[in-house]
Amino acid sequence: MASSTCVIFNPNASAARGVEPLLRRFGRSHGCDVRTITEAEPANIHVRSAIEQGVRRVIVAGGDGTVSRVVDALAEHAERPELGIVPLGTGNDFARSIGVPLGNPEAALAVAFEAEAVPIDIVRCYDGRAGHVINAVTAGFAPADKARWGAFAYWMTAATELGTLPEFDVVLTLDKASIRSRVFGLAIANGRFVGGGFTIARDAYLDDGFLDVVVVPVLPTMDLLAAGLNYVTGLVGGADSIRTFKARSVSVTSAPPMPFSIDGESKREVEAAFDVIPHALRVVPGPQAPALSEP
Repeated sequence: MASSTCVIFNPNASAARGVEPLLRRFGRSHGCDVRTITEAEPANIHVRSAIEQGVRRVIVAGGDGTVSRVVDALAEHAERPELGIVPLGTGNDFARSIGVPLGNPEAALAVAFEAEAVPIDIVRCYDGRAGHVINAVTAGFAPADKARWGAFAYWMTAATELGTLPEFDVVLTLDKASIRSRVFGLAIANGRFVGGGFTIARDAYLDDGFLDVVVVPVLPTMDLLAAGLNYVTGLVGGADSIRTFKARSVSVTSAPPMPFSIDGESKREVEAAFDVIPHALRVVPGPQAPALSEP
């Protein structure tokens, strides 16, 4: 008989070294398989196999990209197992939103195996093909080294590279309203964090049925820094501040085309559309989950 839980492990995640024995020990104690992602057996193959075997909870041990690929595979099925997370990446931004312990795989495993799951939204994405997003999409400027810059990466990058940052004329369609703006970048967020802990959407909730859209307008260097600091600390206001919106669907067109990053993974320059699928997936949060509206 197949176990009701399985672990999908990415051995190439940045913090994966030395973790596999711990995963297998937990797996033995809970009677579940540990399935390793390889080139021959990528994440979607393991997900499909788990669903065919009636697995009720999939635990992903990997970074944001691995979580995103597993979610994309889960979303293709009507009956979806619950999702637990053992964060082993550089950014671990989705794990932050659901309060999973960081830097402590044993504590994260205990949560993933034992805590109750709750429903959250996921995001359908059309960028030349249909796909899914669990955390956030960023477009335009982004930090080259999120491990180095940490939470202030976006604003430090913008201030120090302002002379080389491209500007984009964008049209955002938010539900039925259209907005035109000249920007350095924008984010379409389901969760709260990007870039290894930067709070890009401090009012975002994973279970509210809305996308949080953050628009970073073209500003002089010092104004951009001030706007970023004001935004992070909650002092948003004024004509030149960071603009925020909530919508159930968002489409983006840009001239020139904007480079996108979807759940931390770079994509080609595309036009894209996004919409919320409310309560489409059950995830296992930690004890304090900042981006869940209900504990």
